[in-house]
Amino acid sequence: MNNLGLELSMAFATEGEVVETTISEENFGVMNHFSSGKPVSAFQYYTIGMAVMFALYVASTISSNAFKEKESHVFARLMMTGERPLNYLLSKVISAVVLTLIQLTILFVASALFFQTFVDTSIEFWGSLAIISFVFSLVIGGLAAFMTAIAIQFNNDAISGFFSGGAVVIFAFLGGSLSPVEYFSPLMRELGNWTPNGAMMTAYLQLIQGFNLTEFLPMIYRVLFMAVLFISLAVVIFPKRRLM
Repeated sequence: MNNLGLELSMAFATEGEVVETTISEENFGVMNHFSSGKPVSAFQYYTIGMAVMFALYVASTISSNAFKEKESHVFARLMMTGERPLNYLLSKVISAVVLTLIQLTILFVASALFFQTFVDTSIEFWGSLAIISFVFSLVIGGLAAFMTAIAIQFNNDAISGFFSGGAVVIFAFLGGSLSPVEYFSPLMRELGNWTPNGAMMTAYLQLIQGFNLTEFLPMIYRVLFMAVLFISLAVVIFPKRRLM
């Protein structure tokens, strides 16, 4: 800009005559490419970050309550009625999915109403938001089933305590809930996208930036695979006989 102003001033002063200068083409700067997505505000970022982080606690809460049901013989009484053990496990998946959906819905709706977090959004935006939230709820249900199976099979609730006490914080850090990890290194960003909360946070943020659903489908497929994997492992680990 300074060089251009100097050139114009010299052109006016010399009435168009050629003047030798030391200005070269290299002095006019470089070309920068910017993302076409809309910027994400700090309030939007941390709304999503806290939403996906606290949803992880639903899985540990469900598995911890399942272990308490076993200790208080509620599980044994259910088995005495002829209920299949896998139906009990399925109920934990459904409970975690429903609770996560309710938690996310309350948070997003309240944030939109009271803090205007999601302004000028369309029906398509809320539809995509619902799809992402449902997929995320499925993986939380899978995590809850996985930890429930471990706790009941090995008669130890240490997995729930470890997950809520340490693993959630690690996942939150890698996933970007506490701060944008891409500022640290591309490797940490890639690791974060392989955590359930990190992958879904990326999908949420890309949705806010205006990307289409097809552009973050890989993240949705990745989390769906995690959900299937956790549920499959839970079915394998969970005792098939009626424990008393």
